[in-house]
Amino acid sequence: MSDSGKKPQSVIRSFRIPKALDKSLRKTAEERQTSVNALAEGVLQKFVDFDSHSEEFGYGVVKKGFLTEVFEHLTDQQVRDLGDWAGRGLGSETVRYYHPEVSLEALLSTYQDTWSKYSGLYSFKHEVRGNQHILLLNHNMGMKWSIFYEAQMKALFDKNLGMELETELSPNFVTARFKM
Repeated sequence: MSDSGKKPQSVIRSFRIPKALDKSLRKTAEERQTSVNALAEGVLQKFVDFDSHSEEFGYGVVKKGFLTEVFEHLTDQQVRDLGDWAGRGLGSETVRYYHPEVSLEALLSTYQDTWSKYSGLYSFKHEVRGNQHILLLNHNMGMKWSIFYEAQMKALFDKNLGMELETELSPNFVTARFKM
């Protein structure tokens, strides 16, 4: 529901799909315990928000296991350097693409509403406790990925906001803190 208490407006859109696709949609919706309509809406939203822009960014689909194996062949410093490069370059470009002005809200929105929601690589949570902000990134891909995400996050916040983050790493989590 919106702030005014009314249901969000929607439109009815009708289109034809092959029977085989309909069968697959119904099966997938059942497996995910959702409706075909909710499934289709989610797929269309992801297309509009992320997939339709992926060519512009040069994104491609790569299996997580492959990326994890590549990282295992790199030193921790090489992974850190790659994360820094990703944060200062690719990450900053993505934030600027989705938000006309780079701000704390823009960075957090990009993590939460774009990368976390659509990449499938990690979950992201932002908590505020008094004047302290806590960022939690859960990726379940090992320590090298924690090193990468830490460096990427530090570079993004440093380059775009001039902010230093205090971070803690574990094999599947990155925790970052800063005060406002």
